[in-house]
Amino acid sequence: MKVSVLISAFNRPQWIGEAIQSVLDSDYQDVEILVRNSSDAKHREAVDEVVNAMAAKQFTPGSIPINMFHGINKNAPHSSNVLAEAASGEYLFPLPDDDAVKPTLLGRLVELLQTCELACAQPEFMDSDSKPHVDDHPWHHIGKIVNMSRADMKTAMYAGTPFMGGTMFRKSLIKRIGPGDESLRNLSDLHFYLRVLEVGEIKAIEEPLYRFRIHDSNTSLISPENTARFEAEINRIRRQFYRKPVANCMSALD
Repeated sequence: MKVSVLISAFNRPQWIGEAIQSVLDSDYQDVEILVRNSSDAKHREAVDEVVNAMAAKQFTPGSIPINMFHGINKNAPHSSNVLAEAASGEYLFPLPDDDAVKPTLLGRLVELLQTCELACAQPEFMDSDSKPHVDDHPWHHIGKIVNMSRADMKTAMYAGTPFMGGTMFRKSLIKRIGPGDESLRNLSDLHFYLRVLEVGEIKAIEEPLYRFRIHDSNTSLISPENTARFEAEINRIRRQFYRKPVANCMSALD
């Protein structure tokens, strides 16, 4: 089965090459890489240079193709939806431009996906220099995904989005449950996971095979500036899926 790796690029030329290279080094090679560069004018050319240089090396028979196109920066869910629509693979794997995968991840997810609707793995945290992130940080305390029944997983998600180390799902799933909700800037992923649970199971690989980068510009979810939006989004999700909001949902990140 072909896997389409979907990379939304925005102002991170210093890391996107590592993200792409980690996919090229994967044990699983039936892959295409799609990059949507929605960077601002200051960073767009630098991102283009990195991606084009890597794509130019991928024209030998059997190599993983890298295709890039451009678009305006609306929000992350919008970019993911555009990439998913353009994908030719049966399986989709969204990959942020600042993260990376270990060589066995894609193949393991393809195998696990034969038994569920969405597959993921545990995260391994790295810092801005791609070294292990060892300092205490709020991201370390977000609940990890564990294998459990659909009902129990839905209950666990009431506290907020669990930490999933990369997710893979069938492109056909989008036709069944709809694309990511672009009106949810922070919690479109949680909304998507809960819709997945309405039609099937989510399963996780226990090993940390997904490399998540912690740096200054990816902590907006837990910054004071975004508390009001986070609360509005999670209460909206709770009204839809659980029929009740809570007064202080930031406890989900404690």
